[in-house]
Order: sequence, then structure tokens, then C-alpha cells
Amino acid sequence: MNDNATISFKAFLPVLLVFIFVSSFAVVLNRQLASWQVDQPLLLYGNLLLFGVTLSSWFFHRSAITAGNTQAFLRNVYSAMLLKLFVCIIAFFIYVSLHGSNVNKPALFAVMFLYLLYTFTELVILIKYSKKRNSNG
Repeated sequence: MNDNATISFKAFLPVLLVFIFVSSFAVVLNRQLASWQVDQPLLLYGNLLLFGVTLSSWFFHRSAITAGNTQAFLRNVYSAMLLKLFVCIIAFFIYVSLHGSNVNKPALFAVMFLYLLYTFTELVILIKYSKKRNSNG
């Protein structure tokens, strides 16, 4: 593994830790989630989807940081943003169309919170990575 890939994995580690923590939380506290009327499978699938989308957008953002010109930077940043947005919207509409009026609002709000958590974590990492890259030359 080259140095750039090692930095990439180490930088992405907090997102992986969020995924592991949320998944463990959902599995261990299954009864508590049920008492809060939170659908555990929806929470787990939403967490998995958000982790996958964050991983995909991570590659776009990394390319944006290493891009040599402004157009490439903007193209990668917008691609990552649109990817996340459209995948989440499509997943939401698929869930609503399958469940109709039986949507689990507490789980949907938990997944929305997870979206914000993943986005915040990713942006903090990218800002630190960008500053480190700019300070090194």
C-alpha cells in the first residue's frame, strides 16, 4: 500500500468507527429501540446505505482535493454532493412506496440524523486532510 492510500485509510477511519458504533448500538439495544418504536432493520439498512454513500463520496472529495484545477475540483465536489442526495432520495422513495402509510417515522428521523453525522464527520476529515496537504506543499 502506498503512502497516499495509507493516509486515505487512516483519514477515513472515523467514518468507519461511526458505522461500527451505530451498528453495534442498533444490535445491542434492540429492545430499547423497539420500546422507542424505532424499526431496527431500517436503522441498520439506513446506516449501511449512508456508510456506502459516504465511502463513495469520499473518493470524489479526495479527487477534488488533489485536483490540479478549479473545474476538476468543482466537478468532483458537486458529483459527491449529487450522488449522496440522489441515492438518499431514491432510497427514501423506495421505502415509502413499499410501506405506504406504515412508515416508521422515528427510524427515518434517526437515519436523517445519521446522514448529518456522516456528512459532518466526512467534512471535518476532509478539511483536516486538505489543510495538511496544503501545508505540506
